[in-house]
Amino acid sequence: MSPKPPALHRFGWRYLLPPLLLGGGLIAYLWQWQLAQNGMALADLWAKLPKNGAVFGWLGLALSMDWLRDFAYMWQLRILTDRRLSWLACCQILLIWNFSAAVSPSMVGGAPLALFMLTREGLSLGTATAIVFTTVFLDQAFYLGIPPVTTLLVDHAAIVAPLADLNSGLMEGGVIAGFWSAFGSMAAYVAFLAFALFVAPGWVNRRLKQLLRWRRMKPWRRRGWRMLDDLKAASSNLRARPQRFWWQLWAVTSLAWIGRYLVLNCVLQAFAGHTMGWQEHVLAFARQAGLYVLMVVSPTPGSAGMAEMAFAWLFRDLIPPGLELTLAMIWRGIGYYPYLIIGIPMMTWWLKRVRLAGLLEKE
Repeated sequence: MSPKPPALHRFGWRYLLPPLLLGGGLIAYLWQWQLAQNGMALADLWAKLPKNGAVFGWLGLALSMDWLRDFAYMWQLRILTDRRLSWLACCQILLIWNFSAAVSPSMVGGAPLALFMLTREGLSLGTATAIVFTTVFLDQAFYLGIPPVTTLLVDHAAIVAPLADLNSGLMEGGVIAGFWSAFGSMAAYVAFLAFALFVAPGWVNRRLKQLLRWRRMKPWRRRGWRMLDDLKAASSNLRARPQRFWWQLWAVTSLAWIGRYLVLNCVLQAFAGHTMGWQEHVLAFARQAGLYVLMVVSPTPGSAGMAEMAFAWLFRDLIPPGLELTLAMIWRGIGYYPYLIIGIPMMTWWLKRVRLAGLLEKE
């Protein structure tokens, strides 16, 4: 039997169990802490949650928005691969990519495994790298653009108002400093990707090859040079694309992020107890922009714990008292937890398909 490729080691229980236990433990602790703070038992919480047709309707719409997000990312992969990958292959790669991101720190994400899967689908290493980098570039460029846009529609004081209730100037200042540090780091990364992919790929290629000439880089030199040459060729191909290609990519990326944002808006509306006005929906969008930036710097797998806690902080004035973490878990239950369940079965299905096609051991 051939050895398991290194990229698949993260699907072993030795790799999966620690992040799952850490994330699950943090969430359980936060939920138990909230119940204790409000003097509630689990039965009291269940009784407090409204259960009617409107609630289930909004939750169903939230689920549809999450499906819209996944469909848009599948469409994005189809465009980037010139439709060489089938819808089935794009679906499998996307779901496993999301699973890998869910069990990895947010700063790592699922990109390494996505790169491995794309090469096993028959794409060159450079083309696969260009696709992953372009996807990351489009994602980060989109949500880096949201905060400036939303501040034109919503007063900045309203966006950060819930942080004043933390009763700690140090903590409030730390959250704001963390946001701007993450925002600045992401902006620098986006600038580097734009430079490497679209502005001066040749210069980047030469400089990285110089690094590979170092003695300590010898084990990776041959593969690295091949990847850099493929990446340079793929970058030239991307730069030669017509404007229509980029408008399509930007449209589906925007569709994916609008779907992602509307999941949270629908969850808020489901339990708000009143019809939210457009100002409240725009305010929720503005706060989500900050929420997703903060999640990027979380050291926990899939931002577990950090995402739920930040949700409870940032949206507490839009949520019935005592339900903050519960609604956070409902929100994550739509857009995060399902990938933890579907990841391993989907990977098994994908492995069977590419093994039958003779692509698994492709170099």
